[in-house]
Amino acid sequence: MGFILLLGTKGKVYVRIERVSHEELMLEIKGVGYELDNKLVIKNEELRKTLLELMKSFNLSPELIHAKDITICTYLLL
Repeated sequence: MGFILLLGTKGKVYVRIERVSHEELMLEIKGVGYELDNKLVIKNEELRKTLLELMKSFNLSPELIHAKDITICTYLLL
């Protein structure tokens, strides 16, 4: 089980967390971050802060979230 974080891009950030299987996590991380020592590094400061706040709300420490467990998808909100 893991998480998928969906982030909107037009001014407001909409976030939804879903429990997913490992097979559903085969999405690439493009444009927002990269993997370093199996941890997700977020380049965009706003996305990074949002992710950290989200993890706090689920009582998760940053050390517990690895790149293999979370995928960030960016969507344009119409």
